[in-house]
Amino acid sequence: MAKTDLVSVAVNLTKESLQKLHVISQVYRRPVGDLIREGVDDHIKKLSDSDAFRADAQKLQEQHSATIDELLKDSVAKREQSTNPSPNNSRKVTRFPGNRNRRKK
Repeated sequence: MAKTDLVSVAVNLTKESLQKLHVISQVYRRPVGDLIREGVDDHIKKLSDSDAFRADAQKLQEQHSATIDELLKDSVAKREQSTNPSPNNSRKVTRFPGNRNRRKK
C-alpha cells in the first residue's frame, strides 16, 4: 500500500484494548497503527466472505445503480436546458413602457 493511499481516522478503544495493543506492538516491534490496520483488513475479509454479504451487497448495488441513473438523467436534462435556452428567456428589456409619455409638472 502506497503511503498516499492512507487516511487518518479516529478509533474508540477501551483502555484495556489499547494497553494490550501497546504491549503487543512492543513485543513484535511494530507500530500500533500497523496492528490496527491489519486487524481491520482481516475483519473486512471475514465479513465480506459470506453468501449473505454477497446477496445484500447485490441488492444495495442495484438500489444505488437506480439512484445514480436517475441523477445522471437529471444532470443531462439540466445541461441540455442550459445550452438551449427557450426564446422567451433570451428577451432583453431595454425600457419600461409608460415612462416615455410621462408629463412634467
